[in-house]
Amino acid sequence: MVAAAKQEAAAILAEARATAEKMTAEAQAARDELLPERDSMIEQAALSVALPRQVETLREEQQRVHASTESMRRRFGSCSSSRRSRSSSSRSTARSGSSTT
Repeated sequence: MVAAAKQEAAAILAEARATAEKMTAEAQAARDELLPERDSMIEQAALSVALPRQVETLREEQQRVHASTESMRRRFGSCSSSRRSRSSSSRSTARSGSSTT
């Protein structure tokens, strides 16, 4: 009787192990099947977080470039007009000086 109970317990244990192994294999197969979708979702989530930051950084950079450009225009725009007037007056002075000698 004890031997029969041991055999029955061993059979139940073997069946439980086989069922557990089968279920583990099925779970792994399902996981492997879903991995590409999961990775894609993770990548999309990362992009949805990163893109607004990148857009904000680009806007800030654009504002800095615009401000720098405007500053240079103000600074060198007046210089270039004064250079033009100086160079044209120096040419006329050089011409008048050379024509008088």
